[in-house]
Amino acid sequence: MPDKGSLTRRITDPSIVERSVILALLDEDRTERWTRAELQHEHHDVEPQALLDAIERLQDGEAAHTDGEYVWASRCARHLGALGVICA
Repeated sequence: MPDKGSLTRRITDPSIVERSVILALLDEDRTERWTRAELQHEHHDVEPQALLDAIERLQDGEAAHTDGEYVWASRCARHLGALGVICA
């Protein structure tokens, strides 16, 4: 019999995943740069490919930057977060 955790559906909605990722990147209690592994661990309820796709879309939209395994919010996204335009 499968365990209860294996029956749980993972989040795949692109807008939900992107919002969750950018909010994590703007979290003032964390370091500025996250590794992809840290984001995956933090977003354990998100389908892994959906998370990778969200990071790519955020980068394409210039809301986030990447360098190898590192991901961080762009200056513009951080400024909008500081203004309260992007909030939880």
